[in-house]
Amino acid sequence: MRIIHCADIHLGSKMSTHFTPTQARERQNELLATFGRMVDYANENNVNVILIAGDLLDTDSGNLRASEYVLSTIRANPSICFLYLVGNHDSNSLILAGDNLPKNLFTFGKKWRSYEFGNVVITGIEIGKNNNIYNSLVLDPNKINIVTLHGQEITGQKKDGEVINIDALKGKNIDYLALGHIHSYKLAPLDNRGVYCYPGCLEGRGFDECGEKGFVLLDITDKIDYTFIPFASREFVEVNVDITDAITYEQIKNKVLSSISGIPKENIMRVYLTGTYTTDTQKYIDTLSTELSHNFYFLQIIDRSTLVLPQKDYSKDISLAGEFVRLVKSSNLPQDAQEQILYYGLQAINGKEVNE
Repeated sequence: MRIIHCADIHLGSKMSTHFTPTQARERQNELLATFGRMVDYANENNVNVILIAGDLLDTDSGNLRASEYVLSTIRANPSICFLYLVGNHDSNSLILAGDNLPKNLFTFGKKWRSYEFGNVVITGIEIGKNNNIYNSLVLDPNKINIVTLHGQEITGQKKDGEVINIDALKGKNIDYLALGHIHSYKLAPLDNRGVYCYPGCLEGRGFDECGEKGFVLLDITDKIDYTFIPFASREFVEVNVDITDAITYEQIKNKVLSSISGIPKENIMRVYLTGTYTTDTQKYIDTLSTELSHNFYFLQIIDRSTLVLPQKDYSKDISLAGEFVRLVKSSNLPQDAQEQILYYGLQAINGKEVNE
């Protein structure tokens, strides 16, 4: 038997934080398409069950198009059993609002509910604010037991919020604890018998979700083998570029190009300029962003480098530059703002062309 464990797909996300309106619509469509590609993968690889561990939609309503797409996809694949546990984002999912749900779509409720597939039993419950769920979980030790929940993992006795007490699930005859809520892949031992796993989200939606995204494929015979399958159409990638020994614009550009070489163009990129720079450094960020923007679907350059002033005691320097430096340094402006003002101001005072 084969099972896909996925979660936190967040269909219907606005995707407007970083992208242009056109790109946001494209990314919304890509999320839908990736869900469809995952179902195609299931068909091509003899997957029997797709287990969705919460937050299939980004909100309860998501959007009507996303809900209709999911229902249409499920109906078009009757050989696959879809088990859908709602999460904290889609607890009143529009997908489940109708009376005529697909016959191959099954859900979990406020009490433990199990579905049997031969020797494999998949059990789940909607946590909500209810944390008194552990004592009522009873599993047959002679079965292969998969339990699904959606929430933040904790250890100990914290009781408030939508959390999963990992300690309380030890010794419960669980072979695989299929979780949702955390957007990065994580696999860890549960106890001597089983493991727990967050598959992460299917597609990253921001730079807090960098790296490979996908789902977990379970191969079950007399035991469970699990494999993370990277599946996103694009990845969010962050790169640090130290510009300390770069002075000219070309030197900085070449450092950036060297750091991003080999990263696929379809990815969503953020470059951080780090290290130190001086008033002689040709740090033309806007120009660099424009010139390199064709290298990726999306490219953002953020300056985190630190200005190093010339070896000169400006505190006592009787000059326009000295007065300017003292005035800026005595201000209540944030450090990064002070550095930017000093950089451009000293360039102007020294008769250099001020760029950007």
